[in-house]
Amino acid sequence: MSRPDERSGSESLPLQLRGYDAAQRLQLALDAGVIIGTWLWDVAADHVSGDERFARSFGLSAKVCAQGLPLEQVTACIHPEDRSRVQAAIFEALGRGGPYRCEYRVLQSDGIYRWIEASGHVEFDEQGRPCTFPGVLLDIETRRNAEAERDRITSLLRSFTSAVPGVVYAKDREGRMLVANHGATELIGKPPEQYIGCTDLDFLEDKVQARVIMENDRRIMEGRQTVEIEEQVRLSDGTAATWLSLKAPLLNEAGEVVGLIGSSIDVTARKRAEAAVQELNQTLEERVRIAIAEREDAEAALRQAQKMEAVGQLTGGIAHDFNNLLAGISGSLELMRMRLAQGRLEDMGRYLIVAQGAVKRAASLTHRLLAFSRRQNLAPLPTNVNELIQGLEELVRRSVGATIDLQVQGTANPWTVLIDGAQLENAVLNLCINARDAMPQGGRILIETANEHLDGSDDLDNAIGAGEYLAIHVSDTGTGMTEEVMAKAFEPFFTTKPVGSGTGLGLSMIYGFARQSGGRVQLRSQVGQGTTVSVYLPRHE
Repeated sequence: MSRPDERSGSESLPLQLRGYDAAQRLQLALDAGVIIGTWLWDVAADHVSGDERFARSFGLSAKVCAQGLPLEQVTACIHPEDRSRVQAAIFEALGRGGPYRCEYRVLQSDGIYRWIEASGHVEFDEQGRPCTFPGVLLDIETRRNAEAERDRITSLLRSFTSAVPGVVYAKDREGRMLVANHGATELIGKPPEQYIGCTDLDFLEDKVQARVIMENDRRIMEGRQTVEIEEQVRLSDGTAATWLSLKAPLLNEAGEVVGLIGSSIDVTARKRAEAAVQELNQTLEERVRIAIAEREDAEAALRQAQKMEAVGQLTGGIAHDFNNLLAGISGSLELMRMRLAQGRLEDMGRYLIVAQGAVKRAASLTHRLLAFSRRQNLAPLPTNVNELIQGLEELVRRSVGATIDLQVQGTANPWTVLIDGAQLENAVLNLCINARDAMPQGGRILIETANEHLDGSDDLDNAIGAGEYLAIHVSDTGTGMTEEVMAKAFEPFFTTKPVGSGTGLGLSMIYGFARQSGGRVQLRSQVGQGTTVSVYLPRHE
């Protein structure tokens, strides 16, 4: 005696279905493909019976299914989301008769919902009422999974194609458009139904452009090579554009060329930018030369203006001393005239020596002023700062006046620095004049030089590197500066002096001079305690 699952097809059917027309049962089996159950529903008695496979498919007892049970008890195993749709399909088939087909999920004995397809046929009695409803179940889980995966991939492909910027498309061997994204639709200026299945010559208004594109595509397919090419196209609004296209032959599984795939992006803006850059490069050298010349002229004018401002500051301080020199000369000449009139010549030599000394001192003072204020090309040279400051000392002393005690302390064997001497003279003189203005009641100015080794930890604007420097410290006993003033001290045109008393360029010029010379400037000040400005210049071997 065979097992239930080894019985013939007719023996596995329920008793009510065994007498059913064999041809119809065969047709149902053929339509089903893979049968996982059969049933017979006595509609009038609401009695559904099924075979063992039907019971397994619905997670029911095989014995109960063989005896029969109400339709409501069978449909209770259907997924809640599918139940109303299945009931509607059943009642629709009962109303019209004939074939019935419906796909839905059922809860099986392992607790998992699986997809099945129910195929049946409604028979009417002589009074035209539904009487029997036989059918079979098909396992479509694999097919539904494949369809779901297909739908997922199709949706993903659509999303990917839509998200790709520019133009994405595929053509067949004859150049007919097979698929294209939204960018292609915008470029063509027509809906997909007007260009899908057509060639560029069919849907492009510019036939010359279409022939060029199709020839490029043909050459790429025949060459079987991926090619990057720039194509001149005309947009739907008539404007010209440049598109950078990447095209490659489309191959089938056998390696045969069956079409072409491509993507394009609009590079019109980039091409225009490249042209602008090329044009700019052609004139850049001349523009740079003009800009440098203008900057050098402005710097020269600024330096000269600063020098002349310093000369103006000097004028008031020197006028008195210069008048004293003239008075000495004039007095000596008057005494010599009187002695000549008296015929007394014994004192003539002494008066002449006094006059000549005054003349020499005046000439020296005038020479220093002219040297300081003259226009000259700046040229850095190896310089002994001690000697430079010693030569400037007299001019500074006369500039700051008698109420200021000027002291100069030069280090022994100072390191040589590579600077422009006129700029350093200007810097020292400006620092001394600023110090004098900070001591209206008089005080002391100390100019020091020192050879210093810096390890980079010194707080010099957090920008000076480690190395050997010649330092120039100019200190005063003046009013000092607040933190706010110190923070702005090196800004151009910033000044705390009254209107007409300064341009505010002194410290900014000194800062610029030190930076150009490879050094830095450090400012230390305390209100009521005075100020020290230190200029650090790198040692020149």
